[in-house]
Amino acid sequence: YVRGCVKGFSEIEKVVAILPEGFRPVSSYYMQKATDGGKTDTFNVRANGEIRRMASTQTAQAVGNYHFIDTEFLVD
Repeated sequence: YVRGCVKGFSEIEKVVAILPEGFRPVSSYYMQKATDGGKTDTFNVRANGEIRRMASTQTAQAVGNYHFIDTEFLVD
């Protein structure tokens, strides 16, 4: 399980975390999660451990925005 919240960036595409070895998914996948203001972010969780935000429905990106992550997957 990975659960949390990140903030402090305004780029649309951004690596927000890197999972340590032994805690990475078997293969990459996409997920959509809520952000503040009722908008959504699309994240790509990669087999190399990167959790990367790929897209957002927010029109104004600000470093104070919250981006929520809540997912689960099998590890190799």
